[in-house]
Amino acid sequence: MIEQLKDAFQPHLEIARAEWQHSYMRGQFPFLGIARPLQKKVSTEVFKKADLSSFESLVEELWECGEREFQYAAIDLALFCKKRWTSRTLALFERMIRTKSWWDTVDTLAPHLVGSLFERHPELVSCTDEWIDDEYMWIRRSAIIFQLGRKEKTDEKRLFSFCLKRASEKEFFIRKAIGWALREYGKTNPESLRKFLRENGSSLSPLSFREARRRIDLFGKDL
Repeated sequence: MIEQLKDAFQPHLEIARAEWQHSYMRGQFPFLGIARPLQKKVSTEVFKKADLSSFESLVEELWECGEREFQYAAIDLALFCKKRWTSRTLALFERMIRTKSWWDTVDTLAPHLVGSLFERHPELVSCTDEWIDDEYMWIRRSAIIFQLGRKEKTDEKRLFSFCLKRASEKEFFIRKAIGWALREYGKTNPESLRKFLRENGSSLSPLSFREARRRIDLFGKDL
């Protein structure tokens, strides 16, 4: 399947776009220059015709390819095979977070793959109690943002606890994650967010606090 995907990508390569993407990602990864919506569409057509019985091996093989579009395709394939996920799939997702890490993959992996897997296997969620203290920053970020989009299903206690646990970090991507996760939860439970910020706002970094309360006025009283 990998060769078929490479062949399918070939007519859509754009050198100028690839150079811009490489620069936008701070030179972290090489690109083929395929727009993300088109890459996803082309990938899905290949998946539909492929033997995906060993999808985890295919995901890992795609992840090891050089250009960034193949990591995106690996994520697309994992989501395409969602019905095949088991509790053991968590190990694959964790490896994907820990390697070739940047916000463009982690911010999909954490809520849409890991978070969705936790909904199917809630017994796995406790691993995030270790993730939040992990030495690898992208794992800590994943522990903070894996509940994005869970709305009323959000484990508020875990979310608030994790945000406070990492509140003193100076790492930009952690501070930003805290504000993002809190702001998104505030769309579902604004009163709870207000209370949390009143009681703990001084413990958050200015960036986290500013991001967390960015939409709060939309829900009524100001802080």
